[in-house]
Amino acid sequence: MLGDKYKKIEHLFKSKKYKYEESTINNFAYYNPDNITEKFVIKIVKPDLMEVEVPLYNTNYSYISNFSNLDKLYNYLLLHI
Repeated sequence: MLGDKYKKIEHLFKSKKYKYEESTINNFAYYNPDNITEKFVIKIVKPDLMEVEVPLYNTNYSYISNFSNLDKLYNYLLLHI
């Protein structure tokens, strides 16, 4: 079940033409190949704590938000991708 939710997030990035960047087991990074500074990093701290780093557009800054489940994380990513 959990794997299906990860695949849903992966499909979201792929549908927007983002590329996967190699990272550690608990970290996932996706970037826009047209603008490599546009990068989303997802960190699985523990099963009920996930962090996502989202770029602020037209700046070199990003911000981090925390989530307790993958459904909330997915809905948040839908707003920002």
